[in-house]
Amino acid sequence: MNPKELLGKKIQQIRKSRGFTQEKLAEIIEMDSGYICKMETGRHTPSLETLEKLSNALKVELSEFLNFETLVEADYKSKLIELIEILPKNKQRQLYNVARALEG
Repeated sequence: MNPKELLGKKIQQIRKSRGFTQEKLAEIIEMDSGYICKMETGRHTPSLETLEKLSNALKVELSEFLNFETLVEADYKSKLIELIEILPKNKQRQLYNVARALEG
């Protein structure tokens, strides 16, 4: 994922965690909901002024928008789950045993 996409995903993650729809957030920061959609998909990079508005509306520190660690972790987990689901049952059991052995 490129930096614009990561920023967009982070905005989306924070917005959803606060219970806002794109439309409601757009209304609060006085922008078009299409703009929010474009930011969240990485097709548009918000200005610093827009990030400040988002920060105030979502009640997060400005720096939180650049903390991509949780996104990367979530991405690994979702990809791992996808891979596990396509494995045959016996391979899933083997993978489970390996994971248990790695625990400790």
